Amino acid sequence: METQVDKELLFDYFAGRATPLQKKRIEEWVRQPGQEEQFYQWLDEWENGQPQYAADLAAGLDKFRQFAGQTAPHPAPARSNAHRQSATRTRRPARWLAAASVVLLVGLGLWLFREPLRYRQYTAAYGETRSFQLPDGSHVTLNANTTLSVPRFGFGRRSREVRLAGEAVFSVVHTRDHTPFRVVTDNHLEVRVLGTEFSVFARPRGTRVVLTRGKVQVQHTAGRQPARTLTMKPGEIASLSTRGQLTVTTTAVPENHTAWARKQFVFENTSLQEITTMLLENYGVRVKIEDTGMARQTISGSFTAQTAEELLEALAEMLDLDLVRQADHLLLTHPAR
Repeated sequence: METQVDKELLFDYFAGRATPLQKKRIEEWVRQPGQEEQFYQWLDEWENGQPQYAADLAAGLDKFRQFAGQTAPHPAPARSNAHRQSATRTRRPARWLAAASVVLLVGLGLWLFREPLRYRQYTAAYGETRSFQLPDGSHVTLNANTTLSVPRFGFGRRSREVRLAGEAVFSVVHTRDHTPFRVVTDNHLEVRVLGTEFSVFARPRGTRVVLTRGKVQVQHTAGRQPARTLTMKPGEIASLSTRGQLTVTTTAVPENHTAWARKQFVFENTSLQEITTMLLENYGVRVKIEDTGMARQTISGSFTAQTAEELLEALAEMLDLDLVRQADHLLLTHPAR
């Protein structure tokens, strides 16, 4: 028999008015298939209807400090009542401090859980790729060690904005109402598109957008500087450095930049040092190189590998190097003669 839970009961639960029996009913209900999404939707609706939880915490702290620092004038107490009145004055700020702490904890908790409430996260772990379809029909493939955050509510109706940390390929569908699709990264780069295919690389060492077909608009905002906007054509690469410099180059084969989705690795004069950085980002595998001369060696070609070690073994054989497993890393070294 299914556990029945309605919006009114959940609102009481969110407000802290549910009984232990009701809490148990809700716990059983939320485990049922398809109910978790309903839970988050009603939580979002309840939160939007509770403006008192959107308080200015900084202003509240200032008011509390002012209150705690005030000392109201008191007539000189009789000796016999001095200890009792002193204790009363001591307990009152303590009670207010406890109450203020509860309010702050509630506000902080709602703020910390705001992201998982409003966004559904799609992730690909180290060494894996993941493909799926968004609610608007657009297709996404995530590279390893990547997270895509998609709004739980209203996506495709009010907007189509997603947040990316990592690397992904997007095949975006056009909507009847021409709702633009936006990809936003942590370093304030925004890719705006109506319908096209492109990839976005957004990791600590830089950000890159490669356009395969269609047309996209890339915008970067840095502090108070005016936003820089450029429109890309197929075959172009827009790169944002860690210093905030936005440049555009071209490539004859843009598909090479998404070869990872096919478990392939395509290198074009890529240094061995760059390859080891990529392996750390995508597989979490730490590789050390014996000397700087070896690290500067460049590689061109296409390789198929399922794991980081498969790729390293192929590279070591091609470059006549030894691959040695050590405690917490792999070492590329010259073979013993």
